[in-house]
Amino acid sequence: ILIIHIQPNLEYNYIMYYCMDLTCVIAAGGLGKRLQGFRDNDKTKVLLEVNNIPMICQQIKQINSWGLDRFIIITNPAFHSLIKDVTLSHFPNLNFDFVVQEEAKGISHALYQAKPYCENLEGKFLFVLGDNFFGENPLSTISSNDLLNNNGCQIYTVEVGNPTEYGVAIVDNYSNVIEIEEKPLNPKSDLAVVGIYLFDSNAFEYIDELKSRITVLSNYHFGGYGKYTIDLLEFIRSIYQSTGLRLDPIYTGKAFFALYDQIKDGIFDDRTVVFVHTGGLAGIKGIEEKSGFKIFN
Repeated sequence: ILIIHIQPNLEYNYIMYYCMDLTCVIAAGGLGKRLQGFRDNDKTKVLLEVNNIPMICQQIKQINSWGLDRFIIITNPAFHSLIKDVTLSHFPNLNFDFVVQEEAKGISHALYQAKPYCENLEGKFLFVLGDNFFGENPLSTISSNDLLNNNGCQIYTVEVGNPTEYGVAIVDNYSNVIEIEEKPLNPKSDLAVVGIYLFDSNAFEYIDELKSRITVLSNYHFGGYGKYTIDLLEFIRSIYQSTGLRLDPIYTGKAFFALYDQIKDGIFDDRTVVFVHTGGLAGIKGIEEKSGFKIFN
């Protein structure tokens, strides 16, 4: 992975010519539940209007001004037809393909839905998150050598003064990405990832490789995100009382319950298992007050 910083560049005309041959994939499948009801919005986030124009259309307009005219839009089942109709009505002369992400399984899963349209493309394609806007054209700030000769992924970043509020990239002395931290309390970098990437078709091979090594257990959600049961709370308390390990009912408690269940069923045999504790304990007091159940005595 090569990271590209936003900085001045004099090869703008060449980059614009190159952009004319780029396809842009936009991840617009998220429901944006936190924005539902905002300004009477009863639709998906990307259709929320900005200056009287739907957000996704504002984004396409900006990216088209960079020289791109071919787009693949990743939508969701609930709003696929509406996103398609709105987009085509605003841009009748651009080239579009639309594909549905049937389940919300993250960004890489969204990108993977575009595989049939991208795997035979020559060179790279642009991948953009559907709720991002940019103060300038980041593609104009890198060299033609970077565009043509660096394989893999190129990640765009910008230096910020408040990196704790962003996903930040940690890089080595050659600007290769070592790690990306999401809203770190003690950031090791001030390079915020801005939500725009250049990939080649190898990206789909890497996703396939990861899929073969990852098993997703989807039956331990306890009703869905933010939901929990007394059984789960009792489990979390029993783990705390027996080990001193603090879990929460939104993230780690469900994950540890699944791990405990798998171990009990002999899934791992005698193998050593590493459990990653991702935090999430800040809301425990509110959960205890709402449920009337004391988790940590």
